[in-house]
Amino acid sequence: MFTFRHLRPQVTVSHDDGALKVRIKRHHDRILYIIFSLALTVIFVSICDVFLTPFFSQPWQSSLLWAIPVLMFWCLWYYIGLRITLWRAFGVEEIAIDGKAMRWTRTALWWKRRVDIPVGDVTQIKAVTPWHTLRNRIEFSAQGKKHSLGEWLFEDEIMKLLQVLQKALSLPR
Repeated sequence: MFTFRHLRPQVTVSHDDGALKVRIKRHHDRILYIIFSLALTVIFVSICDVFLTPFFSQPWQSSLLWAIPVLMFWCLWYYIGLRITLWRAFGVEEIAIDGKAMRWTRTALWWKRRVDIPVGDVTQIKAVTPWHTLRNRIEFSAQGKKHSLGEWLFEDEIMKLLQVLQKALSLPR
């Protein structure tokens, strides 16, 4: 229907054999986040080159120990940045709710996480739509933890997803 890809819906809801199945497609700005991850990698390699060159250009000196904490700091930020950009570029969420359990699967390339939660353990579910609309999401509490799903969706998709999940989980509106 739309040729402008940013307005295409990301949420697909279906009912198969009495089970609710929700699929949240990857982010629309996939190419942008791939470019971000490549730029992040180039910056990280450049910084590693600057900090690791002294280790290999001269014999080992204890005065070079200052570089190790700095390098570890950059490694941590590279890991966090790469994880965020790869999730935004390739991340897909699937939620399946039958009468007894909720299976929430998140997949991004080789990284896959699956959470199985009994339906009775979900105590609260709400839509979070901040005024800036950059981080619209669904938050739910289960097993003493807060989880968030469907980040960066449009507000109408968040509200539709909230209604469908509330009905499937038999939670009050």
